[in-house]
Amino acid sequence: MHCSSDSDIECGTLTQERYQQLRLNWALTTWEHNTRAMRELQMLFERAFRKDADKGVQLAMFEDLQTALHQAERMGRLDRTLDQLIAAAVRVLPKQKRTLVVTAQKRAAVQMRRSARRGDGMEGNSETGPDDDGTHNLAALDDLPVEVVEAIFGHLGPVELARCTCVSRSWRDSSRGADIVWHALYGLTFPDTASTAQHNLPTTNASAYRAFQQAAAGRPRGLKRWSGRVLGLSGPAWLSSSALRFMAPSRVAALKFPRVDQVVRWACGQPTGRFSNSSSVESSSGESDNAAAGTASRMRLWALANK
Repeated sequence: MHCSSDSDIECGTLTQERYQQLRLNWALTTWEHNTRAMRELQMLFERAFRKDADKGVQLAMFEDLQTALHQAERMGRLDRTLDQLIAAAVRVLPKQKRTLVVTAQKRAAVQMRRSARRGDGMEGNSETGPDDDGTHNLAALDDLPVEVVEAIFGHLGPVELARCTCVSRSWRDSSRGADIVWHALYGLTFPDTASTAQHNLPTTNASAYRAFQQAAAGRPRGLKRWSGRVLGLSGPAWLSSSALRFMAPSRVAALKFPRVDQVVRWACGQPTGRFSNSSSVESSSGESDNAAAGTASRMRLWALANK
């Protein structure tokens, strides 16, 4: 990703302390968080990676690059965002590390193709009963009490819940039937109508899920707040779906959601410009393209979830 309006981001002042504040806990995030983190990491490789830069920063960036590749392989999402990140890293990494990254990317691609040919290769492990080591398989969602399932869904964001509806019919019925959860998510995702949403959803004879689906189709940018950073007191910070889920609508409406280029500028100690909220128009062409792609992806997801 190249930001045409931010070509002056040339920073050799990225400190280890600031980079540590930007790092993502990859194991506890959704794919949307991973995608945004990869875009930020790509821009940092393009603009901030220097041979004479802090060695701790170089090592941390390389570790995050390897983690991003591993996560993409695990999720089966070796997509264009990852390709752009690797291309940016390969241009600046020393030869030895460059070889490691390219080899790992090729190995992941081969593994994905093999998994696709054999249907993920998991069919043989689907039966119940003890495994080879004497342990038992984990319980499926259908085996859990309804109260436990509702508690799990209560910690998810709307995009994650929409994915749950696409897994199976039982997951679809469970996730769509969580009216209390969808009622709360409506007020958080569309805080300007929160006072109405707290009492009566804006549709009649429809579940809270249907009301949210209709609102999301008409105002897709509202979903953006569930994947990205929020401007905290010490700079841009990740806000998990769980934290946002239990936040009052009035606080959600006051949050600021910085763009990728603003996050990179902050990390490099440069003026960031005015931070915007999730409903603002993003100025850079690269950000606009990514936002459009993200919106299209979410709309396809909601179309599937609505079947």
